[in-house]
Amino acid sequence: MAERLAFDTSLYQKASSFQLVDDLASLAIEVNDVPPDQRINPYQLKVNQDQLVNENDRDLVEGCAWETELDRETALAALMFKNYFLGQKEDSLAIWFSPPKPYPEGRLVVGISTTNPEGALSGKIINCWGIPIDSWIEEKYIDIARKITDLSPMPYPPITNIKDIRSMTFHLPRPDDEFTFLENLIPLPQIWQAIKTAAPEKIKEVAKQDARSITQAVISLISEAQTNYDYLLAGALAERQMMEMGWRMDTKKFGCGISNLELMQGYEFNYYQMNADGSLKTATHEEGWHFGVCRVCNKSREVGPCKICQPCADTL
Repeated sequence: MAERLAFDTSLYQKASSFQLVDDLASLAIEVNDVPPDQRINPYQLKVNQDQLVNENDRDLVEGCAWETELDRETALAALMFKNYFLGQKEDSLAIWFSPPKPYPEGRLVVGISTTNPEGALSGKIINCWGIPIDSWIEEKYIDIARKITDLSPMPYPPITNIKDIRSMTFHLPRPDDEFTFLENLIPLPQIWQAIKTAAPEKIKEVAKQDARSITQAVISLISEAQTNYDYLLAGALAERQMMEMGWRMDTKKFGCGISNLELMQGYEFNYYQMNADGSLKTATHEEGWHFGVCRVCNKSREVGPCKICQPCADTL
């Protein structure tokens, strides 16, 4: 496919269902059509020998794309973020900006590390928050980035334009009152107040519970997928089910790709809906159609009373 998907289910053929749940929950939060302080995506990283892994033991850099110049800028920032925490035993603070253009909005990532009680580097925890920024002009990103470099003990190259910011992360010793410090440095008062009250973590848990409820059906489709269309079907099902559970996923906010639903464009997917028990059934076909294995193509799809799916029936 020429289009890049924000939620590409082909990446989960060998991944754990826990990673799918986490990624789908994160997407639902980040593109939800609600105020920015309700779209903060919290997550936790941990130092594990020479890796910086999430709760599913996936390394931070593992999921990075390198195909385009923009991909490489983002991946280099992730690598810088990782290497800093791998080499830093003291409690510290990391900040990364992803300015808008070509994305529909900017984002900010803040990571705050907590020293292992035994003082060892391995096991160090980094609490992170992905934060939407919807109203800054480019000069504001540059101005704040320069202020951070003035405060940091680390050397940084001169920041002359917005492009310089995306490919680097900024590092500081952890302040005694980190959120007051961040509020004074980065004026997003509603964001810092939400984080201080652990509101993002509560929202994330709800999103993960909703994602878990549909995982079995989505994983079933992914495990039997053979074509791009099959993966699109699985992704579109997941996106629509999250929407039906109240996540107002705004396709205009999909920053790292487009939605499966957009690419489906009303195809055969419109025949599917999920039952309360997680099974699938048709939304528009007459009685007798159900989700099963087509006896012609042997694919898991909506089949009729004769156990033949619609595409195969159209060719018979």
